[in-house]
This record gives sequence, C-alpha cells and structure tokens, in this order.
Amino acid sequence: MSMESNTLSPASEGAYSDSVIENEISSYRAISALAVTSLLLGGASILSFVSEFFYLSAIAAVISGLLAIRRIHRLPDVLTGQGMARVGIGMGLVFGLAAVTNDTVQGMVRSNKAATFGKMYADLLKRGSLNQCFWYQSQPASRKDVDPDKLASDATKNSGPDGRSRFAEMSGPIAAIQAKIGSGPDGHVEFDRVESTGLDGVTPYAAIRFKVHGSGAPPADPDGHVHGAAATTEDEYALILAKADVHGGRYDWWIETVNFPYTPNSHVLKAKPIDDGHGHGGGDDDHAEHQGHGGH
Repeated sequence: MSMESNTLSPASEGAYSDSVIENEISSYRAISALAVTSLLLGGASILSFVSEFFYLSAIAAVISGLLAIRRIHRLPDVLTGQGMARVGIGMGLVFGLAAVTNDTVQGMVRSNKAATFGKMYADLLKRGSLNQCFWYQSQPASRKDVDPDKLASDATKNSGPDGRSRFAEMSGPIAAIQAKIGSGPDGHVEFDRVESTGLDGVTPYAAIRFKVHGSGAPPADPDGHVHGAAATTEDEYALILAKADVHGGRYDWWIETVNFPYTPNSHVLKAKPIDDGHGHGGGDDDHAEHQGHGGH
C-alpha cells in the first residue's frame, strides 16, 4: 500500500478539525447562576444563629437551589451545577431549621425563667416593703451585697432635672400597686403571664404582666398602720419590663420599667436610637411603649 493512501487529503483534515471543535463546543455546559446563588445563600444562612434576618437567606437558598435543579434537568446539555444546588439546599435547610429550633428553645427557657421571677416578684409586691421591691430596679452588679434600705436611701439623695429623687421617680408605680392592694385580706397581686420575651442585643428581656386586685382597705405601712384613702376593688393590670444577666444558665433579673395601670397586650418594644459616638441616642433610656390609662 502506498503512503499516499495513509495520508489524509487537505479536505479531509479540515472536516476532521471542524468535527473536533464542534464536539468540544457541544460538550461545554455553563454553571447555573441559580446554583451558584443557592450555594452562596446557603453559606450565608449560618448567620441565622446571629440574626433572624438571615432566615431569609436560608429560605432563598432552598428556593434558588430547587429552581436551579429544575432548570438543569430541562437543559442538561447547556447547564450544570446540580452539586452546588444540592449543597446550597442542604446548608439552607440545616442552618435555617437549626437556628429556628435554637431560637424556639431559648425562647421557652427565657419565658420559664421570667415566669419564675414574676411569681417571686408578685409575692414581694404583696408582702415586701417598697425598698425591697425597689432593690430589683437596680442591675445585679449595682445591688450586689447592698442592703435594700441603703440602696433606697442613696437613690433618695440623687435628684433628677425635675427635682424628684431617683427613688421617687422609679418607685412611684410600685408604690401605686401597693396602695391598690391596700391592707385588707382581699387585696392581692398575682403573676398573670409573660407577654413577650426576646433579646436586646445579647441581653434577655421579658415583658411580665401582673393582675392587681384592690382590697377596698387603705394601704398599711411596714409597721401595720393604715393610712390614706381606701383602695378600689376593681382588677387592674401592671407590666414590668425585666432584663437579665445570664451566668452559667442562671438568670439574674432586674426591672427596667414598671407600667401601672396597664392595658393588656399593648406593650411595644421600640428600637433604641443608634449612638452617634458622643453618647447621644445610645443610652439606657426607657424604650418600652405601652397604651393604657397612664404609665411610668
């Protein structure tokens, strides 16, 4: 056989080259943009443990991943990236569901701890002195190893811009609750329910509601002497906004605000203004709103 018979003609070589190029082009598949999006959103969904806002990332990761797989199945010769989409869906489901479960469990723990504190404080409102009740309006670090009477005495010496002492301003609603209870046997205050719980940054808070029933008798001082007008017997409600320092599962609560009288389920937690770096807008001002007959 001659060598010419083993040699391709120029026309044949050109046809072969075109066939190779066409095969290479037809074998190329683009990565689905939706698959890449699902992967990125799935990675971002780990931040769901930090903020509920990132629940949206988890949801979007699942949706975009499912859409990517569907589109890849419809265009298998054009698109690829099913692996990316499945990973994105998996991360979205795992991180999203785990964060929701964690938040739910933590919310139940906060609610139970707040209810325990509420029951204790209701008993203190009925049986304790005004100074003992006021003691819980200071943060744990400030009241540690400090006698309630000493803490109240120090607060009495500090006056605000309006001339009222810090003690009178902060203990006013508590004094009104104890006046409502009066000195008769029918007067009582009881824990009603925890209206809401949450986190203010990393600090747990709870809105705790109490039912206050008047005795129809004048209030009594710590020595048992009655004075003032008789308390009304109609039921009213009070709400305290409490926050807690958490140490090893132990919740040390303090009371930030007391609202009395209070309309049930009207509490709204306002967002704190952002601090501008000069101490403006980032202080510990009262940021709880409520609707009712009045409030402090």
